[in-house]
Amino acid sequence: MIRNMSIGMKLILVGALILVIPLAMVGVFSVVRATGGLTDLAEEQLHSRAFEIASGLDNVFEAEVKTARSMALSSAAVRAAEAIARGEDRDEISELEEFERQLVGIGQARGLGEDYHVLFLADTEGEVVAASDASYLGQDVAHRPYIEQALAGNANTGAAALNQVTGEPFVPVAAPVVSEKGSVVGAFAMIVDTQFVVGLTANSTVGETGYAFVAGADGTVIAHPDTDNIFELNATEIPGMERISEAMLAGERGVEGYHFDGSDRTAGFAPVPVTGWSVALMMPDDEFLAPAVAVRNAVLVIALVAAVIGIVIFVLFSRSIANPVAEAVAFTR
Repeated sequence: MIRNMSIGMKLILVGALILVIPLAMVGVFSVVRATGGLTDLAEEQLHSRAFEIASGLDNVFEAEVKTARSMALSSAAVRAAEAIARGEDRDEISELEEFERQLVGIGQARGLGEDYHVLFLADTEGEVVAASDASYLGQDVAHRPYIEQALAGNANTGAAALNQVTGEPFVPVAAPVVSEKGSVVGAFAMIVDTQFVVGLTANSTVGETGYAFVAGADGTVIAHPDTDNIFELNATEIPGMERISEAMLAGERGVEGYHFDGSDRTAGFAPVPVTGWSVALMMPDDEFLAPAVAVRNAVLVIALVAAVIGIVIFVLFSRSIANPVAEAVAFTR
């Protein structure tokens, strides 16, 4: 077929190949490099931001655990719990009255009391004997996991939940009250308001539509920009997020891609060790790859324009050579 071509067509074909092949190579290389660079940048941003949020939450609740331990080891708390353990009349225990005044003072302190739903002291039977809110006195909290752990000698944070009265989210933090002889004589607990966690995730955006959410140790979403999802959605039940939710519940940190709601997305996630939570920060792929798409489109337009111009030039050039050659051949014949 090529043999039957005229000299002019052969020149045009060769010229077009010389022009198009380098343009295609440069275009593909540019798009691949741009896509890879943007993907790496987005993954690093998602990973570092998720870790930053998780570290901030971990520091906050680590401080709350230390506060609970400090309160549990205060002389008033220890003496009050020891007196109750000895069977003394509660109305005559001055240390109990003193410690309860401290709790009420904290609960009423402006800029501090708002951080807690209630603070209370429970005896070894799990009965609340002192509280910042009098309505909690006498309640049986023995079977609550965070109290059980505290009475077993372990300071801990419990599972996040919603206050059944106010509807506000909270996390219990508890610590053992230890006597001078080293035995556990009670448990001190703080019910920490976690509305700030919801606000933190709502403000932790990335790109135009990327957002963060926090999942509890069992996958329950405890903070999300869409408040309808809080304590109603479980990360393990979200289609396409099986691998990510599995890694989150295992306390891992990393970046994973997934398909959700008809689009490809990428999420960075990191654990909050002290609470057993995990923070995830996600972003649609087409959003952070938009610059790569723009580069691809620009390359295609430039290549097309360059190819058209080049072919026109080669057509004119081939005619300037082919026509005289044809005339010479005809004259020779």
